[in-house]
Amino acid sequence: MIGSRLVLENIGLELISTRKDLGWTQKQLADKLGVTEQNVQKLEKNKYATARLDTLIKVARALDTTWTDN
Repeated sequence: MIGSRLVLENIGLELISTRKDLGWTQKQLADKLGVTEQNVQKLEKNKYATARLDTLIKVARALDTTWTDN
């Protein structure tokens, strides 16, 4: 369980890094996901309490990546 918690704590940083590597703004990512820019901001701040699993899956697909606990 500790490994999973550590991975979740890093998702926001990974999201920011990958989004920037792709040259996308938060607005561009939000448009690709069909969510608001505020939703992307919450995800990047690791605020997942209200995030739906399908949104997180869309994020991984949009960024063409997966998150594992490696």
